Amino acid sequence: KNVDIVTPPQMSKDNDYALMVVIPKHGPNAESTNDLVHDLRDYNKDAQDKYGFKTEISGQSVINIDMSKKLNEAIPLFATVIVVLAFFLLMIVFRSILIPLKAVLGFVLSLMATLGFTTFVMQDGFMKGLFGIETTGPMLAFLPVITIGILFGLAMDYEVFLMSRIHE
Repeated sequence: KNVDIVTPPQMSKDNDYALMVVIPKHGPNAESTNDLVHDLRDYNKDAQDKYGFKTEISGQSVINIDMSKKLNEAIPLFATVIVVLAFFLLMIVFRSILIPLKAVLGFVLSLMATLGFTTFVMQDGFMKGLFGIETTGPMLAFLPVITIGILFGLAMDYEVFLMSRIHE
């Protein structure tokens, strides 16, 4: 299921290793490819336990899935550290609690709106014709990291600029 081609095993010269190539029916970002990788990992774990041999699964699809998983696990901590540090730094600079709270809240709301709208258009396909998007799919794993960095820079720049002018 979800497999286009499986090559016959190619044995090493000493017959200790075998290489098989499994080509999925769909591209590396397709949900069916993700399911295939998880099914193969489950099957390999069962086969290793039952027959006592070692297997590894690799390839671009596997790397993409593993990288996406690691990035998705790290994003909440990454965003939390940025928000907390920004809050304390702005609190020190402006000697206020309300100004940093407003800045951090503006950043968090902007981030939620940006990622929500991007998901709505890119994954759900809403207004895809308006934006000229032919196919929808999952967002790239590093997009939220880049978005957090850019929005943080813009939000803090404008907040510091505005508060500096008000302070003058």
